[in-house]
Amino acid sequence: MENAKKARGRPKKEEGREEFWRLVRAGMIVYAYNEARKRKQKHSSAVREAVAYMRQHRPDMPVSETVVKRTLATFRSRSDPITLRFQRFTAPLWAVASGESNLDH
Repeated sequence: MENAKKARGRPKKEEGREEFWRLVRAGMIVYAYNEARKRKQKHSSAVREAVAYMRQHRPDMPVSETVVKRTLATFRSRSDPITLRFQRFTAPLWAVASGESNLDH
């Protein structure tokens, strides 16, 4: 009879993999931050606005100023030549999936 011990602590994530909801949250954070910066908000005000935007639109997702700053460091790095850009898209998901949206890609 083999007695295997359960590993202690938090389970390890697969390297390079991220949960989908975290990517959705990152997109919303970067979008809200960019919109605040377009309105000439300073960095600290834009971070607070991004937190408020997330809490208003997705209260189920955990967010804080620290999470916003970490997300911006990952997805909006000044030193990285590749930056993800997020835009708000208002067409229903079924229209995009079926090709019925008016996108010219």
